[in-house]
Amino acid sequence: MDLFFADGEPYESASRLRMRELDMAVVFSLDHWPAGRDYQGVTVCPDSELDHRRLMEDPYLLVLARGHPLASVPELDLEALAGQTVLGGPPWRPDLEAACEAAGVEVRFDSSYRATGFEAFQAFVAAGRGHTLMPRLALGWLRDDVVARPLVGGPVRRVTAAVLREAYTTPATRAMLEIVGEVVSGLGQAGGSKGSA
Repeated sequence: MDLFFADGEPYESASRLRMRELDMAVVFSLDHWPAGRDYQGVTVCPDSELDHRRLMEDPYLLVLARGHPLASVPELDLEALAGQTVLGGPPWRPDLEAACEAAGVEVRFDSSYRATGFEAFQAFVAAGRGHTLMPRLALGWLRDDVVARPLVGGPVRRVTAAVLREAYTTPATRAMLEIVGEVVSGLGQAGGSKGSA
């Protein structure tokens, strides 16, 4: 048996599970964005077709220009976003919009900036165009001219190991699920502290 590894967005991996091109996938979802939904909002694999094994929660942090007044605050709440411009969109924006609406906080969301990676959004932030969000697990790619601060009440990704619900789970897949679970438990809850300095 050959081992095959494929990197991809959650919806790409979910689609590959559905097409039986993968036996298992590590994916993430949010309250308002399931793993099988692409970034245009099209469901490529219904969540009902997948079984998920919880691995960890990965909170999104607010990314600000290093010189912004809020950058010196070690932890922010949603009220700090009042009147601020936030750049970006799926998959975290629906959760942030819902949380802000529930908290009565008005935020200016600017979706005119589009990019496929965190690097581009960090450049927009560093240029003073607004703020964005990044998951804690991605902070290894944080630029020196921006900071990331915990956002109390902000979106949280649920990272899971997923398999196709109706597919036979092979011994190799079961073993890989165990290995992934052990590796993640050794990491603790979504570690990394670079952005909170």
